[in-house]
Amino acid sequence: MANGEKAMQNRLQFLDGLRGWAALVVVLCHVRSMFANLYPLPASLLLNFFTQGNLAICVFFVLSGFVLSIRHLRKPDNAALAEAATARYFRLIIPIAAINALAWLLLSCHLMHNADVANLSSPSPTAWLLHMYDFTPSTASYLSSTFLETFSQGSLYNTSLWTMPTELAGSLMVFALLAVASPRIRLLAILLITPVFFAFTPWLSCFLLGLGLAIIHHRYQPRLSALRYTNPACIALFCLPVAFQEIPFLLQGQGLTLRALAIVVAVTFSQSLHSCFACRLSRFLGAISFPLYLIHILVVCSLSSYVLLALAQHGVPMGAIMSLTLLLTLIVSIGLATLLLPQERFSIRMSKKIAAFILGNLPLCAAPPLHT
Repeated sequence: MANGEKAMQNRLQFLDGLRGWAALVVVLCHVRSMFANLYPLPASLLLNFFTQGNLAICVFFVLSGFVLSIRHLRKPDNAALAEAATARYFRLIIPIAAINALAWLLLSCHLMHNADVANLSSPSPTAWLLHMYDFTPSTASYLSSTFLETFSQGSLYNTSLWTMPTELAGSLMVFALLAVASPRIRLLAILLITPVFFAFTPWLSCFLLGLGLAIIHHRYQPRLSALRYTNPACIALFCLPVAFQEIPFLLQGQGLTLRALAIVVAVTFSQSLHSCFACRLSRFLGAISFPLYLIHILVVCSLSSYVLLALAQHGVPMGAIMSLTLLLTLIVSIGLATLLLPQERFSIRMSKKIAAFILGNLPLCAAPPLHT
């Protein structure tokens, strides 16, 4: 890797760290949801903020728009852009297929206990737990749900994959805008279509906002960082999504998008927040963020649910059960995500090889023959 690319990677490690903490928020959200009707927790600004899974998803989307575009903005390369766009499906589907296969195995062995946990709060069972894995797994359903439905409606084998249709569509939209040769036309397109997406499909607008933020960062980051009040202003901006989260508008659609944008903008331009999100722990969480996002729901529905039921049968107080379940879920999910890191690196390498093979065999993309 060239020195310039290494420097760029080091400067953007804070974004990977932010992604890692967002993945952890999704885990905390699902654990809290397990106990929503069993042991409701008192309302708290910080507690609500650190368990707002939908906000974390919006942060993911803004980060995707930023990260997918920044390398091309710094070093335009249409060949690399075409490869990245072609590889995107395979980059996502390889780890998804592996995790869905594990879910198939757990379900076939009757190791999913989420419905029993949901029924503990009968007559008002926790709906999302009750209806997960309430089907008989089969080869046909695995193949269809994994390779087709994942990117159209989500997957039966992992409910966390409801984000994948937006992730793939948003990624391809970013690549398409980057393919526009003229930066002015690209910027004009972003300015024209972002308000439309923000109004009607705010999830997708996150990618456009991330792309716009990457353009600003690429052009103005040194000047903005040099300003005297940039750092304190960004820290204040980072606190706003916490302080004003109880406003109903900010808990849905457009409001979540604005809060996610505020978080990413603050982390992007604040040197103090850089240090927090580029520390060793944050970088570790960033490295395991996608495996953690994929695997944790299987842990919640199998081992965590089993332990919760066992402790409840022995009369352990529900508050203690929640604490033990949270600790167990975090330890096992992070441990498994760490073990899945080789698969993560494999999926990145393999998706690039598949993309190179596809592009190399397309008539319009293949290199012309050499004449001797």
